[in-house]
Formats: sequence, C-alpha cells, structure tokens
Amino acid sequence: MFPREISHTRPQRTIKPTLQPDNRDDVRPSRAHEHISKGLPVDPGDHRSPAHAQATTGQYAAEDSRHVLNDARGVVLDDSVRPVLGITAQLARSNAARSATGHRDANLSFVIDDQRDGRLICHFGWSTYTEEQVAQRIRSYEPDAAAATEDEQHLLRNAVVALVAAAGPRDPDDARWLSMLAWMLGTFALRRGLGAHPSAWIRHDVIDALILTRTDLTGTTLLTYRSGLRRLRAGLTWLTTGESTPVRMRADQSPREPYRDPQLAALSAWLQALPSAYQRRCARAVLCLGAGCGLTSREIGAIRGSDLSVLDSGTVIVRPPGSERILACRRAFEQDLAHLARVGDAWIFAPDRMTHSPVHLISNVIARMPRARGVPRLDTRRARSTWIVSLLRDRVPTDVVAKAAGLASSETLARYTHWIPPLSDEATLRLLRGTL
Repeated sequence: MFPREISHTRPQRTIKPTLQPDNRDDVRPSRAHEHISKGLPVDPGDHRSPAHAQATTGQYAAEDSRHVLNDARGVVLDDSVRPVLGITAQLARSNAARSATGHRDANLSFVIDDQRDGRLICHFGWSTYTEEQVAQRIRSYEPDAAAATEDEQHLLRNAVVALVAAAGPRDPDDARWLSMLAWMLGTFALRRGLGAHPSAWIRHDVIDALILTRTDLTGTTLLTYRSGLRRLRAGLTWLTTGESTPVRMRADQSPREPYRDPQLAALSAWLQALPSAYQRRCARAVLCLGAGCGLTSREIGAIRGSDLSVLDSGTVIVRPPGSERILACRRAFEQDLAHLARVGDAWIFAPDRMTHSPVHLISNVIARMPRARGVPRLDTRRARSTWIVSLLRDRVPTDVVAKAAGLASSETLARYTHWIPPLSDEATLRLLRGTL
C-alpha cells in the first residue's frame, strides 16, 4: 500500500469494520520494534520488515492527493526524535468468511510533532502484513505480453504490486485474480495518457470506462470484474470528494438456457471423444455434478470423493462442502458419477490440481478442450439450469427444488417456468382429482 504520515488536520480514513470494544484480545500496544517513526515503505521492492524500512518520501507523488494515502506535504522531513506510540490490532478482511484467516494483522504508529507556533500535529502510519505465500504470488505474477508490453511492465510493476498488496488478498488465488485486474487497469490507464500512478487509475470513472469498453465481458462476469476493481480502489482510496457518483450497473440475471435432450446426448458423445483421459474426466465431472446434481461451479470444484456416497441401490448421495444440503444424483448420471467417486478424498474435478480454489479453474480447463461442430459448449450454469428444469418438469414440489438448489426462496424458480411445457388436459384433471 502507499502509507503516509498524515497531519491530524487532514480528513481521516474510515476503516471498516472498526475495532470492537468487546474484542480486546485483538488490540494491544505495539512493541518497540514495531514502532514506525518515519512512516511506512512506499517502495514495494523493499522486502524488509516495515518496522525497519525507510520511507521513500515523495517517490510516488500524486497530482491529486485527495484520493490516495499519498500527501508528501504531511511527511516529516527532518531527523528529529519524537515520542512514538503504536497500536497493533487485527482488521477484518473483505469476504472474510471465504478466507482461511478472517483478519489481517495491522499496526498503527503515530508521532506527535510539537510546532514552534504552538500547534501539535499527529502523524499516522498504517502497516498491514501479507502472508508469505500471498506475497510471493503477488511478486511473481507476470501479465501476458498482449496485456502489457515489456516497457509497460517496467513502468507499472512497482505500482501494481503495491496496489494489490494494499487490497489484502485472501489467499494466493485471490492474489492472482487481483493482480490480473490491477495490470488490466494499469495498462488501460497508461495507454490513455493517465500516467503510471494508481491515483489516476482508481477513480470510479476510469474503472467504469474500462468495464464498458471490454465488450467480451457480459452479464454477471462484468459485475464480477467491476467488483474486483473496486476492491483495489478501496485499498488506497482516501476521499471521494470531487468524484461523480459511480454509474449504476445491472446485469441480466436470467438463468442460462437448459440443455435439451439431444444436446445432452451430443455432449455425452463429445466428451467420450476428447483426446486425453484428463479432459474426459473433467468434462464428465462437470456434466454429472452440474446437470445431474445441480451444483454451482464453485461447488463442482470443491467436491471430493469423500463428499459422495454410493448406496446399494445405485443411488449417489452428494453433500456439497460448506452446505447442509443433501442431494441425490439424477438417475441418468449416477452410474458415471459413481465411477468418478473412486478417488478417495481427492477432488472429483481435476483431482491432481494444486490449488484449493476453483475460481476460473473450470472455465479455463473447458476452454482448452477441442470443440465439435453441432455440439453446444459445456457450461456449468447451463448444466445447473438443466437440472432445475428437469426436476420442475417431473413436478417435484418447488420448495423441495429450491432447498436442494440452495436457493433462499422458491420464488426464484419462476425464472425457469417458461421452459416447463404445459400439462395436457388429461394430466391436469388427473392431478386435480388426486389420481396418480
């Protein structure tokens, strides 16, 4: 991040959530070696402990200091000794529920400057610590040559590393995701003459301009990218004064069209002809867990063999991790899923992978599979829609379907009803009469 020693007279940043008075175990006075008398390092190339690093005054001087923690006018430039105080605490991460650790260790140091004119100025310096694996992923990330040229990488690398570190990634995969977004934002701003300093990137109008010019981003994907970019902004934003209200964006929330029976047959034939056993296994796992069990892409990536149980009747029971739902695989897919379950405690999808997080994993694997003419693209959302529609067509009660799908209410299922064929008059009368 871009730490600063900031005058007490300047507006102060609001940290969310604030430290709670009933959680005193998370707050303690900082030790002597944690005191930071001259601010925090702003050079991300300096890998020393922040307690021993020297601040690089004005290295990233911003043209508009209202928006980032970077006001060179507030830095103490002399070497006089001042009393230093500090508080060490824990700040909650964004989306902490999905993180292995729900907090970030932080230190707030401040010094009191006794002015000759009688004023007292308090200089603050925030320091947060990033785990070693996350920090290594941030440092080692290399953008594609098409995303950033060699010259652009030279200009932007330090700023991108600092920007991602300030956002507080939850784990190495999250660090990779934020790094990709930071490079995208940095090159977009640089190529439009906004310079190499993040103070020019993290404005609402720049983020929205990037999103709106990416014609390859649609629907919820567009909102996912925008949300990630605004996480980067939140890591360095100081004030929003002078910025216009961000554009309100809405994505089409309509579910994906379910696969028809001929399309499912074509997909089954296609996956059997894939060139490698690895690709065949991954495609079959997506089809069985999506169209056969209605799992989301995140759940498909997280399912292990130990989450499946095969009964004597052949029924395959699925228990999605992190959920209290218990599902039974649809009969048409249970035999293939039972075969896939023979991996012990390994993952069903890509059991030899190294990453725990399935974010973008499934789409990346599918993108590398060869396509066939007349065969629809394998998609986790279409597979899930297929499962929901097949249950509704079988007249399974909507409350049962909603609970099995992990939906908050059965009202959400109304979006799928136009794919449900109407009952014949005979079937309608039979149901009304109570005849099975």
